[in-house]
Amino acid sequence: MVNYMKKNIDYTDNMPVRADIIEFGNYPWHMHTNDIQICYVLSGEARMKFAYAYYHLKENHIHFIHSYDIHGFQSLNGQCKMLVLSFDLDHFSEKFPNLGSQIFSVRSINADIFYTHQATLRKQIFSLAVKLMRDEKNQNNYNNINDCAAEIFKTLYKDFRNFRIGEDNLNEYRISHDSFQTDRISRIICYIYENYSSKISLAAIAAEENINTYYLSHLFQRFVGKSFRDFINMSRVEMSEYEILATDKAISKIALDTGFSNYNYYIDAFIKWFGMHPKKYRNEFKSETILEKDPECTHLSLHDAMPLIEKELSKIEISNIPDTKKTHISINLSLKLNDRNSSKCIHSGSFINEISERLFTHIPEIRGTVNKNIIPANFYSRHMPHEYCISLLDAAVRKKDLSLENFQVIDTEENKNGLFAINGMKKPLYYLHMFWFELFEDLTDCGPGYIVTRSSEDYSIIVFNDSSMLQSEMIFDFNNVSRKHKLTQKIISASHSCISYWQQLDFTPDIDQEDYRCIENMTIPETSFRIVPGMKNYQHTTRLEPMDIAHIKFFRE
Repeated sequence: MVNYMKKNIDYTDNMPVRADIIEFGNYPWHMHTNDIQICYVLSGEARMKFAYAYYHLKENHIHFIHSYDIHGFQSLNGQCKMLVLSFDLDHFSEKFPNLGSQIFSVRSINADIFYTHQATLRKQIFSLAVKLMRDEKNQNNYNNINDCAAEIFKTLYKDFRNFRIGEDNLNEYRISHDSFQTDRISRIICYIYENYSSKISLAAIAAEENINTYYLSHLFQRFVGKSFRDFINMSRVEMSEYEILATDKAISKIALDTGFSNYNYYIDAFIKWFGMHPKKYRNEFKSETILEKDPECTHLSLHDAMPLIEKELSKIEISNIPDTKKTHISINLSLKLNDRNSSKCIHSGSFINEISERLFTHIPEIRGTVNKNIIPANFYSRHMPHEYCISLLDAAVRKKDLSLENFQVIDTEENKNGLFAINGMKKPLYYLHMFWFELFEDLTDCGPGYIVTRSSEDYSIIVFNDSSMLQSEMIFDFNNVSRKHKLTQKIISASHSCISYWQQLDFTPDIDQEDYRCIENMTIPETSFRIVPGMKNYQHTTRLEPMDIAHIKFFRE
């Protein structure tokens, strides 16, 4: 049987990229063996069949199609218009290793991500499409198109390699600031897809990565949302789909060819991901492939599609999206307190002093009281302690009230907002309390992202970045500095907390002392200081990553 399910793409004029604008009612299931595609919905809505799941694509939605992924489209409201960029894998794999097996997900669960990262990608997509469809045949245009395509892949590698398989079995994008672990998981996933038909050992991969199997297992679960074994089985049944739909090969033979040692294991895995027995899947869906039906599709010219492209480009105000939020705060040291618009603030000094006397010197005792039968993962997996800290700071700024309630010490299953995690580790909230304790009684200024308190010529300041995406710069202008001062700065990093590292250990309550010391040392706020000589003016800039919190103390020597 001649197999037309593997659909070849015609790259004209030796271009390694092709742009098509299609209007379709139904585009049957097919795959590309040596190509990758980016699809952008210009108008209408479509149901997209992709691997083992279905996606509902709306206007402005982007989807990345990997090589060997079986996919198809069905319009949901008449004719749907879509921009499709196709890339020759042979050409771009030289510059971007493992491009064919990289996992990119552009389905964002975060509005900020859509607005920032996707805005950049969308502009790059349209820029490349317009260059391709202008039909300028010269070396300069060829180089420009190559450069534009390379920029798209750089953006995908930088911003869209992180993914999770959610509860609905759909790939969803989640941001991670841990580029080292992102690269590691990406290497492992690429290895799995390239070797799915062979025996794949967690121990062998762990040895290659120079980590133990326990750590790798939990790291993979954290980043991917599925166990290592589940992901391998998923990749194998995904790759088996082509043989199911495009051939009459025996199911038992397909199971062995795709790496399953046991026929029944294959059947169970296929049902888990595709929802039915592979034989039933073949009978029910073979008719949906391009082998059996022709596409209901027309190709549009650039002239016909240009109004839609211009409409989309007008929505992208990429130039107005800053890489960094900047805030300037001016502090005049020559002003007396009663010359300033200051107010008395009540903070939790007495409470912190009380628990520091009673508790902070007895952390081993705290850890000893932990109920070992509690499984922390049951109630920590969705809890973000930095977000809670930021919400407290936002509320304090809005109300100009720096009082803190008396928080519980140890997290419980009912309340996860304690100062210490269930195994006794200090949480970000603990360090925020320490910052709070060092605030002065006079509140001289506060606004989005900062709280400034004063005692004579000494200042105690809390700054924070409430954005989940953008960096923040707080620029303090200290004016009329007449005496030598010392400036200290401590930063609670959102990407380095006991919760994030403990999460990599699957929230194990009883970890060994080496792990405990390592994690605790990483969690401690990063501290820096400098001596400021008496001078007229001094400027200090604090740079914060998303969700970071810092304490600045500017005081006389």
